[in-house]
Amino acid sequence: MHLLSAQAGAIQQEGEAIDLNQRPGALVFASSADSELAMLAGAADRAGEDELRLANTLRLSNNLSVDLWLEKTVAHASLVVLRLIGGAAYFQYGVDELTALCANRNIPLALLPGDANPDPILQSRSTVHPDDWTRLHGLFIAGGPDNADTILTAFNLLSSTVPSDGGPRLAQLAPRPFARFGLWYPSTGMTDEAGLR
Repeated sequence: MHLLSAQAGAIQQEGEAIDLNQRPGALVFASSADSELAMLAGAADRAGEDELRLANTLRLSNNLSVDLWLEKTVAHASLVVLRLIGGAAYFQYGVDELTALCANRNIPLALLPGDANPDPILQSRSTVHPDDWTRLHGLFIAGGPDNADTILTAFNLLSSTVPSDGGPRLAQLAPRPFARFGLWYPSTGMTDEAGLR
């Protein structure tokens, strides 16, 4: 089996193993949606957060790729969040190995669906408090840069030590409304439907 170095913009052929070669970080987030990865990269830039590691699950389609990523990056994390379009079945090996690793190392894990519908299977395999899982899922559904900043805050809260009562940690965080469409002008920025009247 050949092991290829990951290259930005390169299309991975099925069956090839690649090594993301990410250095460890406290916060690990993976998704197959480039828009989510870019949204959180922007939030990390705004906050000066250098402990966030982002991975596209499409680059982890080979089991060896998953194993290398888990060993080099995930095993050293304080929180792992994975958004899955299509549920656990579309990344079964990754989900199985990730949940086992996080359980063995006591790393908080949030497995979230990639759409607005709650997924009881993903929630049951997550180790964060169910209320925190629901709130984090809601922040992703809301979208937008303000909510991305709040997601990063949530990541840091979830990665800190567990409260003695074992209760939720994100109760004070709420999604902000984000316009689903509108017009953008260089001089004024975004104008939503209400601003067009």
